[in-house]
Amino acid sequence: MVAANPVRRGIQLVGLQALARHMGVTYRAVRTWETKCITAERVLAFESATCGQVTRYELRPDRHGEHPERYLIGEMHWASDAGS
Repeated sequence: MVAANPVRRGIQLVGLQALARHMGVTYRAVRTWETKCITAERVLAFESATCGQVTRYELRPDRHGEHPERYLIGEMHWASDAGS
C-alpha cells in the first residue's frame, strides 16, 4: 500500500536509515517530518534521496506550488479536445 503522506512514501521507497543518511540527518528528524512540515532547506535533498519519486511540490506545496507537469498535461489534453 502506498502512503498518502509524502514523507512516509519516501521512507517506504528508500528506507528510514538510508534516507536519513543521504540527507545527513538523524532518523528521528525524518520521523518528525511525518507529523510536522519538513523544513524548506531539506526539501531538495529529500527529493534527491527518493530519485524524484517524492517531489518538492508534494512535500511543500506552500513553497513550491502545484507541480508544473499538471499544467502541461492539462494543456495537452485541452489542445487535443479542441481539434475534435
